[in-house]
Amino acid sequence: MRLQQAVWGPEETTPANQMIATAHSGGLVLGAFSGLEMVGFALAWPGRVNGESLLYSHMLAVSAAVRGQGIGRALKWRQRQWALAEGYRRMAWTYDPLRRLNALFNLEVLGGEATRLIVNCYGAMQDSLNWGLDSDRFWVEWQLDHPLVEDRCLGKATQQTPDEGIWVEIPKDMEAIKATDLERAKALQLHFRQAVEPLFAAGLRALAVRDRGAASAYLFSRR
Repeated sequence: MRLQQAVWGPEETTPANQMIATAHSGGLVLGAFSGLEMVGFALAWPGRVNGESLLYSHMLAVSAAVRGQGIGRALKWRQRQWALAEGYRRMAWTYDPLRRLNALFNLEVLGGEATRLIVNCYGAMQDSLNWGLDSDRFWVEWQLDHPLVEDRCLGKATQQTPDEGIWVEIPKDMEAIKATDLERAKALQLHFRQAVEPLFAAGLRALAVRDRGAASAYLFSRR
């Protein structure tokens, strides 16, 4: 809980008793430690979507002092290992699609696919990361036994995304824009929402995110 509060603030915290209950009822609570200090954690529980069982990963946090050292990546690969051993073939979670680093992590590092946009998924959030904007979220599906995901797990830099598709731009630093011009941030979020909803409705998925000049962009296509 202290790690959650350090990352998000006290407003959006999963209590310890809920995490304990999750672990006892078939979910997974992971901690990453430096000595006795917890520096990363991940929370996931069983879910069922469209008649298919999956492991839903709700929270992933890494202490600011040790970010960039591969701890978040290690937690996700450990989740995958556990999920496969438990008989799951798919995981899912949500993330803010306008956070470029999260997009790179979820799509490029892990090999996930964004399959839909959930508008204002969690309602108004007041924590230090999410205040001020609607909580629009991409729904990410992670096919655990897909060859691309296996390659990513083994550290192979393979490219299995299509050569062609539709590119939708996002700012490289939405956090800085929000901090200095909230109204512009709101307008960018609305523009992005209006751009991607028809693509998802047409059956496309966000398969990659790349830097393109002064902006970054998602590639929407079919695998």
